[in-house]
Amino acid sequence: MFPIAQDFFNSDRTVEGVSTTHKGTPQDEVTPVELKTVKVVEKTITDAIDKLASIASVDVIMTPGNHDLTKTVMFGCLLEAYYRNTPHVTITNDGEKHHAYGYGQTYFFITHGDGLHQQAMPLLMVQFAPELFGKTKYHEILSGHLHNKSQTKYGVMKETMGIRHTVLPSLTMADRWHKSKGYVSVSESICFICDKEFGIVETHSFR
Repeated sequence: MFPIAQDFFNSDRTVEGVSTTHKGTPQDEVTPVELKTVKVVEKTITDAIDKLASIASVDVIMTPGNHDLTKTVMFGCLLEAYYRNTPHVTITNDGEKHHAYGYGQTYFFITHGDGLHQQAMPLLMVQFAPELFGKTKYHEILSGHLHNKSQTKYGVMKETMGIRHTVLPSLTMADRWHKSKGYVSVSESICFICDKEFGIVETHSFR
């Protein structure tokens, strides 16, 4: 499972030459030329999917955030066309902000997390896919928005009645606004190794 989410694009549109989020908040872009950004993203993601597809089947899940609500869906359409003749690569691109994914005994609830209370996420996970929740033993929430690990090991922010919530870190550079607010964290990405019977058995960080 390869989720593309968590404000993968920092901006969603350009208004009078200024890059903004979906709601119009101006963004201090490191790469202001949107076409260049999309081309770099296209090569990076297709290279990653191709590499994964050479090993196993790949389920790509597009989950838009509050910054890139439109652009993530559009990029998902590009991937759908790119892999339309590749049966072992599946692109889920429905524009929804929450997704349920089952693998063996593990249920992954994928969401960006904006507009949600952290304490409510476990209940939302249960209500979103009750049948999947009931037939699985391990329950993992993967969110973003905050883009920084908690103080607990491997990025697990909180565990509630056996439901683990991981805030995924970000690989992107901190822009001027984030630096000024002190929202600075280690740039990295996380890979989980999940066993069908025993759930997540390994976690790897890439920087």
